[in-house]
Amino acid sequence: MITITFGDVFRYNGKEYIFLKITPDTIYAAWILNKRDSEKISSLYNYKVVNGKRDLESRTIFAFITLDTKEFKKRIASFHMTGNDLIKATGIEPIGISVSDKDIKELKSLIRSSPCVSKELKKDFVK
Repeated sequence: MITITFGDVFRYNGKEYIFLKITPDTIYAAWILNKRDSEKISSLYNYKVVNGKRDLESRTIFAFITLDTKEFKKRIASFHMTGNDLIKATGIEPIGISVSDKDIKELKSLIRSSPCVSKELKKDFVK
């Protein structure tokens, strides 16, 4: 049995994820985008903000945090597919890294505040 807790990073099908929560049906994880894709999403978000677009946080593509953890600095942890990506426990490969305390706080804050996060995930983080 794999022991993994909130904030631990793992690989699944060649992608890196941050573990958030497990239920009998679903493994919730934030996908860590590569540097190029992280820059594209950040640039798109900034472009839309500068051009006066509102309510961006209600769009799943913009449900992300920019990581501060040394190994993933400036990469995005995306909630775009969180809970919908059908991760199976048997394919999880822990890589022995957890995200920083700062990133943990930002992940929890996004979970609490984002309308894009499922109620099932939110219920453990609502104060």
